[in-house]
Amino acid sequence: GNSSNGLKEFFDELIRAEPHNPNIDKELIKQFEKFVDDKLYKVIMDDSLFEVEEQPKLVKKIEEDKKLFFEFIHKPWLKHRKIIAVAGRFSAGKSSFLNTIIGDLNLPVSNEASTAIPTYITFFDDLHQENWDNSDYMLVNSSTDGHKKMPIERLEYFKKDTLKDFPIPISQIIRHFVISKWDNILMNKVIIDTPGIDPADKKGFDVDDQITKNSIELADIIFWLMDVNDGDLGAQSLEYIKKNIKPHQELIVIVNKTDTKPPSEIKEVKEKVIDTLNKNKIKYRSVITFSKKESKHHNVVKNELLKVEAEKTIPQIIIDIEEMLKKSKS
Repeated sequence: GNSSNGLKEFFDELIRAEPHNPNIDKELIKQFEKFVDDKLYKVIMDDSLFEVEEQPKLVKKIEEDKKLFFEFIHKPWLKHRKIIAVAGRFSAGKSSFLNTIIGDLNLPVSNEASTAIPTYITFFDDLHQENWDNSDYMLVNSSTDGHKKMPIERLEYFKKDTLKDFPIPISQIIRHFVISKWDNILMNKVIIDTPGIDPADKKGFDVDDQITKNSIELADIIFWLMDVNDGDLGAQSLEYIKKNIKPHQELIVIVNKTDTKPPSEIKEVKEKVIDTLNKNKIKYRSVITFSKKESKHHNVVKNELLKVEAEKTIPQIIIDIEEMLKKSKS
């Protein structure tokens, strides 16, 4: 059908697009590796400082932190920004929620299993050559061409139905999109739209799941979307939240699509969700009901986003390393 032509046009254009690889601080990488390899591991492997059975755990922790550190280095649009991950099941309406809150994002919307391409939405000044260049751009990172800059409208090609005819999972070719928009809600923040946690088709799910986990791992705040018609956070979501959301991260649950239910039922669902979170001892910042048709709902969420302080706190890795040193037998 004509749907696959759209993707063909997209890839033709991608090949011609100008490369735009972010400047990567190679010196910093060297210093960091040196610090980890020369200092940190030596400290950890010193039996007079750390119990032998503790050591493997610490090494594993450092490996994880190292991975996060490299994420930040290779994705400079994450640096010095608060990171907000939008997660939930496939049918929770994540893309249309984001299109509503941020407006004109062109994120492909559909209930089909998602494209499984993480999308970072922020204001990344690197993409706007001149200060007065207030167009919206995106970076497309493909496994073959690195990062390339394209007009944001090209996301139109990624309507979910066009991907069904694609011979291999698209996430094997396109690793991520970075959308840069002039919107004050995005200043000093980056919002990550993650793939859903429950695949409609199992093919490629492990990839999706890893992508979502990595995005959640980076986040300071997690917006967890659920459909009001589900009545409560399901077992699968609960298990996922317990396993993947850490104590230093803030959780905000959004009960979405409330225009499909009468007010009394919405209230009931919200109370049920709060009860479920409390019973499961899950810390949360708030539970918010949302319909894309209600502009007052939009304002509540926008205010939550504006409340997020710009100042990125000390990266967790530094805190962890200091903790480790403190814990070592002083």
